[in-house]
Amino acid sequence: MSAAKILITGMSNAGKTTLLKTLQNCLVISRDGKPFSLPLPHVNIPDYENMDDVLAIITEKLEVYKKKTGEYPDTIVFDSASRIFTDVETYCLRKYSGYDVWSNVNKEMTKLLDAIRQLQDSNNGWNKAFNIVIIAHIVWDAEAKRYIETCKGSFAKIGGFLSTVDYAINIDLVGKKRIVTHHGNNLSRTLIEGMPEKEEADNFNLQEYLDKVRIQISKVTEQWSI
Repeated sequence: MSAAKILITGMSNAGKTTLLKTLQNCLVISRDGKPFSLPLPHVNIPDYENMDDVLAIITEKLEVYKKKTGEYPDTIVFDSASRIFTDVETYCLRKYSGYDVWSNVNKEMTKLLDAIRQLQDSNNGWNKAFNIVIIAHIVWDAEAKRYIETCKGSFAKIGGFLSTVDYAINIDLVGKKRIVTHHGNNLSRTLIEGMPEKEEADNFNLQEYLDKVRIQISKVTEQWSI
């Protein structure tokens, strides 16, 4: 069955990471400025040097996961991709100057996105297609009058991490309730018919949604891929 890729966006403290608690057989790559707090297999990346090091850690920890459990995880989570982008920007500002800064930001981000695509492809070194969950922070853009991801430069101009997925959910705190939006705003999208526009986060199960996305992708691939 095909692997799924989902983006979760939300403001700070909206409950993005909390949505992960229903995931099964997952490995969380945590780079969010604080230790990961859920009882899920994870690796904390305390410092960022360059993208090659991050990808090497992922490769190493996949083997550790298999050694402990007997199999590779089904899902890999990046919590958060926004923080990784900020790390890349800081790294390039420190190492380069002028045009070379953003040229190398793009190169580093391309490495990450290429690695994610490889992880989704069953013809990779692990012979398994991993589901991917990407978590990204958002902020209010007063000029655009809408919420946007916290990335910058040309990566932001092409749509950030949202441009890399067909399935994106946004979580927001409305009053005292956390609300998940599947479609209807600029940060959410789904190709699954019948999904509500919004639902309470307490009623949303990320693992079940991942499974639905996988089934949807597999149907499209089997019926329409030429």
